[in-house]
Amino acid sequence: MQNKITPYNTPSRWRSSPETVVTCSSCQKNKTGTFFNNNENQYECISCALRNMAQAAHDKLTNLTWNHELLIIFKPTASLSEKIGMLLKSKELIAAIDKAAPKLKEQILENIIFALGYESPHPLSRLFRTLTKNQILASKNYFTQSLLTFAAPGSLLPSSESRGKTINLQLLHNNTAQILAYLTPSHTAAQQFISETLLNAREDNNYAYIDFFVSKNNCYLPSEPLHSYSVKLRNSIQYYQLIKEHINQESTQKVSPLHIEQTINSVYTLKQLKDIYPQYLQRLHAVTGITPSFTWPGNNAQKKHYVKLFRDVIMNKKLLTAFIQELPVWIASAFNEMIWNNKTLTLTEISARGGINLPYEKVSSYLYYDSEKYMLKEAMLFQHQFDPYHYNIKPEINCFIHNTLASIFRAYLPKPVESELQFKDHHSPEYRFISNTEIMNQLPYVSAYVKEAGIKRSKNGGKILKSCLKEVRSLCTIEEPYPDIKELDSIRTTMLIEILENAEGRDVSIETEPEKLIRELFNLNFSLYNHSFNDFIHFLNYLKIAYFEENHNDMEKRCRLERTSIHYLLEHLQPGKWVTIENIHRNLNAHELLPRPLDLSFGYLQASFNTTIMGAFGSGRDYININEVNANETLVLPYLKSLMFVLNTLGVVDISLTLPENQHFHHKNNPWLSAYDGIKEVSLTPLGSWLFEKTGTDGSIDGTVGGLGVGRTNVITRQEPSAQVILDDKRLLITIEGKDPKIELTLARLSVPTGVNCYQVTSEIFLKDCITKTDIQKKIQKFKNNIQPNPPSIWEDFFESLLKKADPLEYKAEKYFTFRLDPENTELIRLLFSDSLLRKYIIKAEDYHILVREEHYKLVQKRLAEFGYLVPGREYLA
Repeated sequence: MQNKITPYNTPSRWRSSPETVVTCSSCQKNKTGTFFNNNENQYECISCALRNMAQAAHDKLTNLTWNHELLIIFKPTASLSEKIGMLLKSKELIAAIDKAAPKLKEQILENIIFALGYESPHPLSRLFRTLTKNQILASKNYFTQSLLTFAAPGSLLPSSESRGKTINLQLLHNNTAQILAYLTPSHTAAQQFISETLLNAREDNNYAYIDFFVSKNNCYLPSEPLHSYSVKLRNSIQYYQLIKEHINQESTQKVSPLHIEQTINSVYTLKQLKDIYPQYLQRLHAVTGITPSFTWPGNNAQKKHYVKLFRDVIMNKKLLTAFIQELPVWIASAFNEMIWNNKTLTLTEISARGGINLPYEKVSSYLYYDSEKYMLKEAMLFQHQFDPYHYNIKPEINCFIHNTLASIFRAYLPKPVESELQFKDHHSPEYRFISNTEIMNQLPYVSAYVKEAGIKRSKNGGKILKSCLKEVRSLCTIEEPYPDIKELDSIRTTMLIEILENAEGRDVSIETEPEKLIRELFNLNFSLYNHSFNDFIHFLNYLKIAYFEENHNDMEKRCRLERTSIHYLLEHLQPGKWVTIENIHRNLNAHELLPRPLDLSFGYLQASFNTTIMGAFGSGRDYININEVNANETLVLPYLKSLMFVLNTLGVVDISLTLPENQHFHHKNNPWLSAYDGIKEVSLTPLGSWLFEKTGTDGSIDGTVGGLGVGRTNVITRQEPSAQVILDDKRLLITIEGKDPKIELTLARLSVPTGVNCYQVTSEIFLKDCITKTDIQKKIQKFKNNIQPNPPSIWEDFFESLLKKADPLEYKAEKYFTFRLDPENTELIRLLFSDSLLRKYIIKAEDYHILVREEHYKLVQKRLAEFGYLVPGREYLA
C-alpha cells in the first residue's frame, strides 16, 4: 500500500478539469473535477485517491510498532499523502498519539500544529492545511495546551533545516490565531497572540486577513479565504469541490465570541445597552437557572460588561430562547421581520403594533423626533437612523438590525418555516408569464450579429444605439417583456448582447452550438470555479455613483457569494414549479446567501438616480445615501431581480411579472427604480434543469431532465437554420427562401431589400464601411462564405471591378485635397470631366492632378461611390 500511494506526492500527476467528464479507473464512475493520473490512459478521481490514502493510514496505525514513526510522518518535510491519510483517520490517529510517551506526544502535536502553515507547490497542500485545522477544532481541548505553548512569547519554531521550505510562518501564525479565538478566546496568552497577529497583518497591509478574522459572513472559522493562494490553486485542483466532497465543516460554523463582542460594541451605544439590560437581559439567568460567566458589577457596570453579558446570551441557546420569549409580542414580530426578511421598519409602524402613540415636539418650522430622547425603550434593541432634513413634513425614525448582527442572530436561531422555499404549480394569474424558449433559435442570430456586424454604441462608447437594438430585436425575433414602454423596450436584447460581448475573447466561442454556448455563458458568469470579478452590477444602471473599490479580495468574496447563491437556488428550485421573489429573498437571507453587490461596511454610499423618494423620506431629492436602512430596496432586491432576469435571458428560468414598480424609490419620472422591479415569480425551465443537473458527456441535452422523464426533443426545441439562396445570373439580385442567421445578417450589410425575401446589391451599399482595398476583399470573402461560394459570372465580374476601382486617387495635397490620377485610367478621367456634378467640384491641375475643396470632398466621394469607386474618408487620408 505504501508503494501505491507514494505517487500521490507528485504534483505533476494531478489534473483538474471542472468541465470534462472522466471515467475513474477505480470506481468506474463518470465524474468531473480533480483526478490523479495513474498512467497515460488511466485516471483516478479524488474520492478514490483519498480513500486509498485513508486505507493506507489505517493499515499503518493498526500495525504501528513504535510511536516515534508518527513523529517522522508529521515532520514538515515528510511525504504529504501519508499525512493526509492520517488526518482522514483522525480518531485512530488520536488513539495512537495517546499511546506515545508524554514528551514524544508533545512533539507529535507540535508537528501537527506546524502543519497549519504548510505551503508547497503540491496541489493537495491546501487540503492538508484544511484537514489539519478541522482535526484541531474537532479535537477541541486536546490541542489547546500545545497551541498555548506555541503562542507563548519566545516559543520555539521548527528549525529552518527541519521545516525545509514547506512552512510559511505568517500562514502558521494566522491560522493559529483563528483557532485560538475559537477554542480559548478568554485566555491571556491567546488574546496577546491574536493581537500581535492582527497588528502584523495591519503592518503588512493584509487587510483581507483582518476582514476575514472579523468576518461578516457568519462563518468565523471556515477554511482559509480562497483568494490567498488562488493562483496556485487555479493551476492545481478545485478547492470547493474538495471541501464539498470530503470535509465536514460543522465544527467551523460557530461564530467567534470575539467577533460577537466586536459587533455588539460597534452597533450599540452605551445608552442603548443600558436600556436593553433591564428590559430584556437582567432576568434571563434567573429564569433559566444558568450561572453567569462573570460577576455583574451592579451600578459600576461599564459598556464592556453589558457587551459581554449580551454576548453570553446570544451564544447560549437556552438564554437566547428565553431572551426571545421576553420580548413583547409587537417587538418580537418586528424583530423577526428584520432578522428573516432583511427589513427596515419605521418607529411608527413598530409602535402601532403595540398600540403606542409616539410623542413629538415642534421645533422651528418642522416636526421631528429626537432619535435618542423619543426612541421607545422597548425598541432600543434595534439600530435606528433619523433623517432631520425634511421640512414641512413629519420625519421618521427608521429601525433595523445591522446586517452583521442579524447574521449572528440567524446563526443561533432556528430558521422559521416561512424562510423555506414554498412552491406552487402555476404562476399567479394577475402576472404575465415571460419565457425564453426561443433562446436556442435566438443565440445563433445574436452571436452572428455580434461577430459579423458588430454593435454600434454612442460616441462615448456607453449605450448601445437604439437603431442597433431595434435591428437586433427584429432580425433575431427577441421577445421583450415591455415592448410598449420606451425606456424598457430593449432590456432583454441589451442584456443578451452584453453577455455575448463579455464572452468574446474569454475562452468562449460565440459561434459554437447553442447548447454548448449556453453552458459556457453560464459557467463564465456563474461558475464557482471562476476567479474573475464578472458580476452584474452594471445592470443596476439606475445608479449614478462614484464608486471605486480597492480591495479586490472583498470584491471576489462578494462575487463568489453571488455565484454560490445562484447555484444554491438552482439546486433547490423544482422544475415547472413557481416560487415568489419575496420567498427567494427570505430563503437566501436565512441561509446567509443574499447577494450584496456593493460594500456598505464603512457606513454608506452616496448615489444619485434622479430619485423621487416615497413615504417618510419625503420627495424630490436628487441623491440618496445608500446604507443599511435602505439597502434592501435600493440594492439587494433590485440586484436579486436583475440576476433572475439574466437567468431568464439565458433560458434557465421562466419569470412572471407585472409593470415595474417600486413602492419606496423611483427613477426619474417612472414608477420603478430598476428595470427589473416588475419580476414577481420564478420557475426553473427544462433547459435550466439540464444545465444544472443532467448533462450528457457530449454536451447535448438528452436523457431524463430534472425528473421530468422527457427526451431531447421535448426538453427544448431548436430549429436548425435552413435557407436556400438564389443569385440572379443577369442582375445583382438575391432571393432567399427560408431563414438562416448568417445569410440574413450578411445580406443586411451588403445589400438593400427590394421586396419580400429579395435583395439588391449595389456598389455604394457594398462599399459602405470599407476604407481600404483589404476591406473589400474581406467583404467579398464573407459573401462567398455565408451566401454562395461559387456565384455566377456577373457577380465575379462585379467583385473584380470593385477591387480594380479601389484606391484610384493618390493623395498629394496639404491645404487642399489634391490627388494625382493614373494616366492609364482613361475610364476614370472621362468620368471626372464628363459628369456634371464632378466637373462642378473638381479643380483641374497639371500633370494629371485634381484638387477638391474640403467642403466639397464628401460630395465627390459619394458620387464616385455610385460608379463603384472606393475613395477613403477625410479621416483616413495620409
